[in-house]
Amino acid sequence: MFKKVYGVEGGSRLTDIVKVMQGKAMCKLEQLSNWEKRPLRKSQMHYATLDAYLLTVVFKKLVSEFVEKGIDSTQFEQVLELKIKDKGKTSNFIE
Repeated sequence: MFKKVYGVEGGSRLTDIVKVMQGKAMCKLEQLSNWEKRPLRKSQMHYATLDAYLLTVVFKKLVSEFVEKGIDSTQFEQVLELKIKDKGKTSNFIE
């Protein structure tokens, strides 16, 4: 849906979406760090906080822009569908 609305060829990962919507690239250096080791480093906590924060910023902006573009709720629900690969289950964010 993101690609359709924005007419972009890039991916639909959070980092791709942030780059298109905010014009800035996300630093993903901590993504593959050891998250099991405690305590977490400050850089890991910053990464996790920023990742969660940007998700809310992008979500709010997408909702606003989808409404402006007249995308109906059925299409919007397709955007929110979450595929859970673990155990082959599919879950819907709107239940």
